[in-house]
Amino acid sequence: MKQNEAYFRQFDSAICYDGTVIRGGNSIEVRIMRGLSSLGFFLYMFLASLPIAYVLIKISTMIFGKIM
Repeated sequence: MKQNEAYFRQFDSAICYDGTVIRGGNSIEVRIMRGLSSLGFFLYMFLASLPIAYVLIKISTMIFGKIM
């Protein structure tokens, strides 16, 4: 396991894992699932921001349409 520690540290930093043992232990499968859950969170935030971006684009086109 000592030879894989550098790889695990690199992988943990990529998924922002600070080293605390969360339920399920510390195996590579758990680390991958933790990384996928953070990816799902960012995907959710992206999808949640789409309606806000749509409204801002509509408002800005209305304002620039009146200026032009």
